[in-house]
This record gives sequence, C-alpha cells and structure tokens, in this order.
Amino acid sequence: MDWRLLGQVTLIPALALARRGQMGRALATAARNADALLRDGLVPTEARLFADARAAVRAQRAGLYLQREHRRHLRRFRAAIAAHGLDSKADFARFCAGAGLPHPRTVAIGPDREPEALAAIGELQGARLFVKPASGARARGAAVAHRIGGARWRLVTPERARDGELGALLAEHLAGEWLVVQPLLVNASPLAHWAGEMLATFRIVTARAADGKVRTLSMLAELPLDAGAPLPEERVVFPVSPDGGALSPLDTGAAARLPALAAPAAAFAGRRIEAAGALRALAEAAHARLAAAAALPLAPTIGWDAAWTAEGPMLLEPNWNWAVAPHYRNAAGLDFALSPRFAAAVRDGG
Repeated sequence: MDWRLLGQVTLIPALALARRGQMGRALATAARNADALLRDGLVPTEARLFADARAAVRAQRAGLYLQREHRRHLRRFRAAIAAHGLDSKADFARFCAGAGLPHPRTVAIGPDREPEALAAIGELQGARLFVKPASGARARGAAVAHRIGGARWRLVTPERARDGELGALLAEHLAGEWLVVQPLLVNASPLAHWAGEMLATFRIVTARAADGKVRTLSMLAELPLDAGAPLPEERVVFPVSPDGGALSPLDTGAAARLPALAAPAAAFAGRRIEAAGALRALAEAAHARLAAAAALPLAPTIGWDAAWTAEGPMLLEPNWNWAVAPHYRNAAGLDFALSPRFAAAVRDGG
C-alpha cells in the first residue's frame, strides 16, 4: 500500500475542507478518494475522468500505466529531480535562455517584492502580464496584471480584481512566495483564426531511451472554450498527430458527456496544427539538453507544456509528474493503446 499517496488524496483535501468548516464534505471527499485509490488504484482526477467507465478501467487495471505507477517510478529519481529537475519556473527560464530554447521572457520577484524586480516587470512588453508562483502546478495562484494607466495596475484572480500600484498588489498576492511574471501570451494567428486568441497549451510527453535518443510518445492540444479570467474555465483536449499535426475526430461519447461544449469542440475536430512538428522538435531538443546537463540520471519521461504563440513555438515548463490519464481519455474517446508505450519507455529508459 502506498500510504503516502493515500494520505495525499484523503487527508490533505479533507483537512482543507474541514478548515473551512465543511466537515460533511471533508468526510465524503476522504471516503470517495480512498475508495477510488484502494479499489481501482485511481487518484481523484482519474476517478472523475473515468467516472462512467470504471468497470472497463477495473477490468484492465492490472496492466495499465496510470498516475500511481508513474509516481512510484519517479521515487527512484527524487534526488536527481530535486537537484536538476528545474522545478522553479525561474530556473527553467534561465535554462532555456542558456540553451537557446524559445521561452517567454521571465522576471522572478522574491517575497520582499524588490524595487529592481518591479522595475524589470514594468519593462516587459504588452498591456497584460501573467503572474504565477515560481513553483507549483494546476494554475494555483495564477493572475493577470493589466496596465490601466500611469503607475496603476489591475490584478485579476479567479476570486476578484483589485486596482493599485504593482508593488502593493504583488505584495498581497501570494505573500511570502517567489513569483514569476511574463508577458501574457496569445495564440499564433493561424491558430487564433479558428481557436481564438486565448492561449492553447500543448501537452507533449517525450522519452529518452538508454541510448540517449529522445522521441515523442504523445501530444495533446488543450484548447480553451471560453475567455475566463485569468484562465479559461472550460477546455477540450484533443490528441494531435505529432507529425502531420491533425487533431483527432470528436468521439460521439465525449460529445454526449459535455453537451454544452459539443458544438465548439466539434468545430475544432480534424483541424491541423501547422506547428506540431516544430513543437515536437522543441520538446525533444529540450529533453536532450536537460538530460545532458544533469549530473545525475533523470527520469526518462518528461511532460512538456508548450504553446504556439504569436512569437512562434515556445516551451512553457517541464512536468515530471505529468498527468497520464488525459492521454487515454479525451475528445477522441477512451483508448488505452498508449499505456504499453508509456510503461516500456519507463522500463527501457531507466
């Protein structure tokens, strides 16, 4: 039994709800998450994604590579990832700059919100800037800063919008944490023409074999379906052909599960991402350079977030504990064909 994982999926969310006085929800959440992990080996996000296919998942579970298996695999590389994994977004920005890899211009600002860093932020191009924690995932703490004239800014989070001087706004936002600030990116015009301006994210999984060669195992396009602030509330995920760049057809079952989103999602199905090859090559090059620069052997697979921006293809960040399940269930339906490839990449590469 993975007691650490069990605690993470039960105690942590339950305690967060209990602190807000929601004891009933806390107990129900802990019980539901424990049942999914103990019965089917699923973390909460997987339990939600496979909610109507649990019987099919259960029948194949012994042979599936999912988040539980991936987390176990990563334990062997904990020291290497801590030393060389570029967990900090500021560290990754410096790595990209040194390696000549395209990445958004990034300013890191410490807990004291230093005047020099604030001045550098003010010099970033664009009327809107993206603010996020230097470390973390799942869009925690994301905000957009809008220039509204003179020294005045508006900081928009999912909870509220506040106006004021930038230093004061950032001092209150995630107080005590390091932040990174970047220009707010938008889609390249060929992509924006049919998907809108709001940035699409490409989730690319690369694997490094024992001989050092890096290849792409899977690519997904996560396309916004609204212009929520600071981030879209609804997205649809399509598999992308890494070579030709074609999005998959829309599965009828996927459309039925999300009726309100079916129409915009159907408009994306079969579209072509002309920059898919460049995005794949960028992720593979980054993986090879990161592995070559590390003094300790790193985990053989990396999940990359990348974007096709108005400035061209760019890397956004690496993810060691990348989400496995969306590569099996997405707008194309439910398909576990990639599971053996993921398992083999982990086995053969380290």
